[in-house]
Amino acid sequence: MTIDTIDGKYIEKGLKKEIPVEVFDSISSTSTMLKERIRGGNANASLLVADSQTAGRGRVGRDFWSPSGTGVYFSLSYESDMQTTDDVTTIYAALATAEAIETVFGVNVGIKWVNDVYVGDKKCAGILTERVFDSDGKSWIVLGIGINVYEPRQGFDPSVRDVATSVVGEMRANGRNDIVTETINRFWAYGKVDKNEVMRRYIDRSILTGRRVTVISGETQKEAICNGITASGCLVVTYDDGITEKLNAGEVRLRIH
Repeated sequence: MTIDTIDGKYIEKGLKKEIPVEVFDSISSTSTMLKERIRGGNANASLLVADSQTAGRGRVGRDFWSPSGTGVYFSLSYESDMQTTDDVTTIYAALATAEAIETVFGVNVGIKWVNDVYVGDKKCAGILTERVFDSDGKSWIVLGIGINVYEPRQGFDPSVRDVATSVVGEMRANGRNDIVTETINRFWAYGKVDKNEVMRRYIDRSILTGRRVTVISGETQKEAICNGITASGCLVVTYDDGITEKLNAGEVRLRIH
């Protein structure tokens, strides 16, 4: 039987920039640990990788189910000025994750605005970008990425079974290590690529364009058709009452039926 063990030295060797890599069998949350270090006076560019998380987090305060042995959960911290917005960072990270999955595993994936990667109509990966300030007032980005690489032996937890899926079913040696290095390397490389080209590739992967969605704002939910994504990253929707709106933040749920 093929075993895919997370290996910090293997990951470090595959990265195109030198950065410390720490691997954990289990951790509450890779992003939480990095934020605590930054705020506690130990701010450094770091990459933390975990086999499982006990308190993984997604957007809007949701839990991110992070079981052992099948997924990979990693967070990158780096100093960043305020000129690059968190939304742009999330867009770049989502594209990097999608393109990495296709490169490593040969699986076609799409992106659900703004931060989820999908196989078909189910989520296989999520991104969470957070800005943190250290004790000197310097700005840092903590970029967290979770990928459901393989199908859990007992299946997905009932809480996520209807919306979550894995990238592949069959385990591959170093598959999880390769997806970490490929994702991070692509994310770094986008800094040297024309922004318009990055956005074009992101927009081309949208799974929402032309489909019915539910736009969620607080306690309010409204049905709409997604018209597409602008060059600046806004989602354009037309509600059932005919009003069109550009969303630069918020939550949108894909309507399958």
